[in-house]
Amino acid sequence: MLLEYPVYAELLDLAGIFYMGHMTVPLERFEQGVLKTDYLEGVRKFYCVGQYDGKFTVASAARAWNFTQAVPDSWFGITFGGRHRHFGEGMNFVMDDIEIFETSNTESTVHGKLREYFMFFLFNLQDRLELEQSYFDAEIRPIMNELAMERRFTTLEGDLDNPDQSQIEVPLNPQIQKMFCEDAIESIPGRSCVVEHEWRPEYGVGDGEGSDYEDIANSKPKVRYDEQNDAMIIESYSHDYHQPHPGYTFPPPGTLGNASSIDLVFKFKNRKFIARAAGISDWESVPEDTCDEIIQLFEAQALQTLAESKNGAQHLEKYAQYGCQHKLVPERDTFGIFWLNSPMKYEYKDGKLEMEPNRFYTDETNTPEENLDRLGGMLYCRVVGPARFIEWILVDSFRRRNLRLC
Repeated sequence: MLLEYPVYAELLDLAGIFYMGHMTVPLERFEQGVLKTDYLEGVRKFYCVGQYDGKFTVASAARAWNFTQAVPDSWFGITFGGRHRHFGEGMNFVMDDIEIFETSNTESTVHGKLREYFMFFLFNLQDRLELEQSYFDAEIRPIMNELAMERRFTTLEGDLDNPDQSQIEVPLNPQIQKMFCEDAIESIPGRSCVVEHEWRPEYGVGDGEGSDYEDIANSKPKVRYDEQNDAMIIESYSHDYHQPHPGYTFPPPGTLGNASSIDLVFKFKNRKFIARAAGISDWESVPEDTCDEIIQLFEAQALQTLAESKNGAQHLEKYAQYGCQHKLVPERDTFGIFWLNSPMKYEYKDGKLEMEPNRFYTDETNTPEENLDRLGGMLYCRVVGPARFIEWILVDSFRRRNLRLC
């Protein structure tokens, strides 16, 4: 069964992702980027995404594509310059809050593009569908890739609102942990590093029954030497907070959406204690690790990802000319329960959005000797990843509210 445009075509607002196709179930819910349409097996789908009409259009489309690109007969298109108002009042869109960019598109031209999309979809014109998706790909891929690095669902089964370790991969954390390990043991030829990472639920949700219950608060990184395989085995942990975030009484400045994490909680074993566990004699001379190093690396990665993308230079130029600029400020150090209750800090100051990470660090200088094996060698960071920087550069920095406060 096929739909007729415009009488029966259903363009639903799924957090800013516009769906056009045959539907058999209500699709009003949107859970962490998983479109309910992904469950419609055997049904062809077309998602029409408007550009620069809000975060959920660009960023959440990117998160959703992590799933839908793997679903057969799912296609995407993007209407450049399209705004909420161009899709008609009947769709109950709120007022646009991004009006920086001039566009020649009108409601009529946007509807014309939608008609084109529908005809391509109706007659299954593969070459045109592939061409339209290539335009979408060029815009979405940078943030899509980085979103997948901070949280990647491995299955659509189970409770997607309250996932567990079996459903999620977090590539960012083990990449950093492995980098720390390789740096720490570079003087030992042939020795390798193996990171066993787990995503843990948020602080305060453990059921208190045994070690398996632990949430992100109680999870402690560990390191050991595997003599048989000549490898350092490291356990690291993470949680990615979105909104609403229990650590903020009010949403933090500048963070208006739920696509990228606004507060990544990373628990690492630091370089110094990896060297100690590896038997390196001068392990105490290894410099302290910082969260500043990590967040600066993520910022640089975001800028590189954009610069190397097809339209990245154009986006960076627009950001420099029109957007509210961001600025990283040095980390603050907290300890114990204070670290758990101190997420990433955002503050408008001197015409920029300042972003301040939070660090909790332990070594032999601040940990009793009898507790070194259990409590020493921790590097806990509250940071943001490359996806948050890209989302800010592409979308949030142009929001009216942010520009007024910037």
